[in-house]
Amino acid sequence: MDKTSPYQASKLYLVDHLHFRPHDAFHIYIGFFSLLLTAELLKKKYSNPVVLLPGFLISLIMEALDLHDDYVGLGYYRWGASIHGLVVTNLLPIIFFLIVRYRHHSSMDPKATAFSEAKSKTSGTRVFLSERFEDWVTRRLGLAQSPLRSLETDDDWTFVIKMHAIVEAALNHLLIVRLNDPKLSKIVEKLPTNDERKGKMALIKTYGLLREDCCLFVRLFSDIRNTAVHDAKSFNLDLMKYVAALEDKDKPKWKKAFSSWWVPGFPDPKHEAAAQHEAWGRYHFEKALDDPRLSIFQSCTHILAQAEVQESNAERRRREPIQAKLAAAGLGDRVRITFKGFQSNPTFSGSEEDVAKAIEVLLKD
Repeated sequence: MDKTSPYQASKLYLVDHLHFRPHDAFHIYIGFFSLLLTAELLKKKYSNPVVLLPGFLISLIMEALDLHDDYVGLGYYRWGASIHGLVVTNLLPIIFFLIVRYRHHSSMDPKATAFSEAKSKTSGTRVFLSERFEDWVTRRLGLAQSPLRSLETDDDWTFVIKMHAIVEAALNHLLIVRLNDPKLSKIVEKLPTNDERKGKMALIKTYGLLREDCCLFVRLFSDIRNTAVHDAKSFNLDLMKYVAALEDKDKPKWKKAFSSWWVPGFPDPKHEAAAQHEAWGRYHFEKALDDPRLSIFQSCTHILAQAEVQESNAERRRREPIQAKLAAAGLGDRVRITFKGFQSNPTFSGSEEDVAKAIEVLLKD
């Protein structure tokens, strides 16, 4: 009695009718390994067709050698077997490439909201931020968990209060790093935000720490926050209704502010991507008020990112002369320098002997 299960019967049917051969697994491994290795070595995305080329060339060489051996050993070419080998080697990489390519183009659809998967215009929007950036924000604000998930869960009133507090912290950090004196932190924190003569934004503009459209965003977002805080009726704040009530003559400046997260200009104006970059900038400007929560979130995180860049640059300026001294002593590649904050003392990592030499070199000066 035939005890073959339906699963085994179906598997045998597929193997028989798809003409799988014992050595097909080898071809599949070659094709997929070539795809992965090419993407890693050339630093190409899987949506780039270049990643398919080496695997295809390898399969051509393999089948050319097989045809040669067939002719020498059998006296004729087995074209069917060679075509089968080409298909088996390249089929899965091509399918994988097409799936990634389709998803990549879908994410670039102008109808899709940047950084978002959700259809909701108010809450539940999922955003994607690097773990390193969220960790930096959490440490700098002294919080137990990242505050940047407010977009996903909070109502509009809570969202505005939280995000404005984050912006305030970012402005404080920008100024403290620029002034390069942590003793001024308490003074900076007490400064009014938008006073154009003696507030934080006056100093921000003087030092050129933020672009003009980012400064405009801080001022307009502060207006929303002040309305939310000082008017009890605003506890049920609805940002969609808030921007819908704006006068038409005021909307251009609000669009400019709410699209301030988009960095204008392209490093190389002659590059083929420059025109597309400019077009996307116009698109984000026009759509800035369609989803005010997301626009506010992106603009706030942009300011946070500027604070992180400012801190990284300050650390780099401190690190470079130390690295130069260690390099002169032959320790440049053997001792790593890290900072836990732009004002913290450097820490060294490497062998115990190299670290001791590095400290000795620096103490001499």
